[in-house]
Amino acid sequence: MGIWGLLGIEPTTDLERIKSAYARQAKLYHPEEHPVEFKALQNAYKTAVRMAKSQRAVKAEVEQPTDMPAAFPPSYKAVEAEPEPPADIPVVSPTPQTERVFDYSGVDVYGDRENFFRQFLLIAKNPYLMNNQIAWDYFLNQKEFRHLFFDTDFRMNFVHTMCGLYGWSRKTLLYFEGYLEQFHTDENRPDNGKWETSLPCFFIRKLPRLRLPIFCRDHFLTKDGAAFQKKLHSQISRSLGRELNYEVRADLIKYMKLYLPYAESKEAYIERLHSGWMSQQVMLNVLAVLIGLIMVVSVVRFVDQKIETENGLVYLRELYGSEFDACSKDKQEIILRNYNRYWGYAEEAIDDVMSRYEGWTSQ
Repeated sequence: MGIWGLLGIEPTTDLERIKSAYARQAKLYHPEEHPVEFKALQNAYKTAVRMAKSQRAVKAEVEQPTDMPAAFPPSYKAVEAEPEPPADIPVVSPTPQTERVFDYSGVDVYGDRENFFRQFLLIAKNPYLMNNQIAWDYFLNQKEFRHLFFDTDFRMNFVHTMCGLYGWSRKTLLYFEGYLEQFHTDENRPDNGKWETSLPCFFIRKLPRLRLPIFCRDHFLTKDGAAFQKKLHSQISRSLGRELNYEVRADLIKYMKLYLPYAESKEAYIERLHSGWMSQQVMLNVLAVLIGLIMVVSVVRFVDQKIETENGLVYLRELYGSEFDACSKDKQEIILRNYNRYWGYAEEAIDDVMSRYEGWTSQ
């Protein structure tokens, strides 16, 4: 069956008709129940849109007079009756609609893609949820979102969006990898044969790294963020009649159902809280790097001093022979300190003589 047969319409360059046909046919093939048909329908839609745009562009270039403006104001166009689908495609009575209005994003005709990424970012910007696998297991497996992952382009966008965020734990990234691999079937294989989990940005993010809890805080540290979290926590704890436990699935789902609607209505506020959390995370990581450098320098100095002490003891044993070994340990340390002090005086005297000599020879 050709692309127009899958869409249930005659060949056309009318993008609205193509999108409407796809919206109607998509209701017949659920991605999980009919993955092969759904994938074929998606490919047919994409191909039809590309062909329509290409033909319209060629037609506009050929037919448009040179003295006419390049663009015309949109005009009213009567809604055409939708043709009946071919007999070999099951017919399902669509929900009555007063007008042909759809929300398109790529091939997403129901707006689920936009809703997914908006809620995904709001969850990722809440440090209490960002690395909570119970939260992601609940969110990703919702019926209105799970079918999106059958689309290769969507999974690619998901990985790119995820890699653009800071604060993931390696455990969370490995969970995402395992979730995405569920959709790695022959029907969903990308055209270039490379899965989204093999992207360099995702590979780098998954590399093992030290993540100390004292420097990587999975909770708000700012005053506003702490107050916001306390309000949500207290409200849910009161409804539960006990303290909210973020490791209990039912508790966490209650938290998310309260958090997400509020966060969607206050996205700028959530972004401000997240920016404050990010700033403090950067400061904590800079502090961690400084502490690490101080520790490295201290260890290097300690090792150098130990080597210098060992070399001094070897020299003194050669200088004093068995008499040095016969001394007590405290006496040996006193001899070593005196040796280091006198050797320091000798180095200063040698430097003074050399500078005087250089000054005399330059005259």
